[in-house]
Amino acid sequence: MFRKIFIHIITISFILFLGFIIYAANARIDFFVFKALKYIPLSDKLGHFGLVGLLTFLVNLSLKHKIIGFFRLNIYLGSIIVFCLFTFEESSQVWINNRTFDLVDLAFNYLGIAIASGLNRLLYKRKQSKLC
Repeated sequence: MFRKIFIHIITISFILFLGFIIYAANARIDFFVFKALKYIPLSDKLGHFGLVGLLTFLVNLSLKHKIIGFFRLNIYLGSIIVFCLFTFEESSQVWINNRTFDLVDLAFNYLGIAIASGLNRLLYKRKQSKLC
């Protein structure tokens, strides 16, 4: 029971953290992390991959690996939610003056979602095999 609550708390905290990062970027808040990351090659792309991937992993854990049938594919509900949210978030940058829509950022978001979903699948299968 404590473990489930802990996972929910971590997931919600991470969502709030990402919300702050997005808000800071949209509002041009001079966040010290943004300054430091400018000096690291590919930090923006790796950030998209890592942050969105970790969010996907946590949301899928919080939703107990809930799967939705989509055509002939079984896809995690959390992965679908994160996919939709970050597609909207990246696309919304078209209308925000100080932001730039970038297909490569979107691709790294999707890569993070795919890798995290694969890790969720491995974790879930491992958990199921231990129960049998």
